[in-house]
Amino acid sequence: MIQVNVDFHGKFIKKLEVKGHAGYAEAGGDLVCAGASCIMYGTYNALVELVNEGFDYRLDETGIFVIRTANEDEITQTILKTALVQLETMHTSYANYIRIKKTEV
Repeated sequence: MIQVNVDFHGKFIKKLEVKGHAGYAEAGGDLVCAGASCIMYGTYNALVELVNEGFDYRLDETGIFVIRTANEDEITQTILKTALVQLETMHTSYANYIRIKKTEV
């Protein structure tokens, strides 16, 4: 199961974390894991290309990908909210393999 944790401060996303493995298919052929990874890598790349400051990330060998920001500017938040919409869309199609938890911090 992929677990998505999103921390909000009011309407602003402060942390987007994706961890775990879907178990939809065998390693190397798991479309749900690949989709979640693509969303997170694309989000990180968009932040680097369009913002390039005020955020940090962590990616480790266990499959945890975390993006944190203090930025509340429109560009940063649009990128993060777009990622969340994409992950929610995946959840709609693959609810048995991806779970999303939203927390107010």
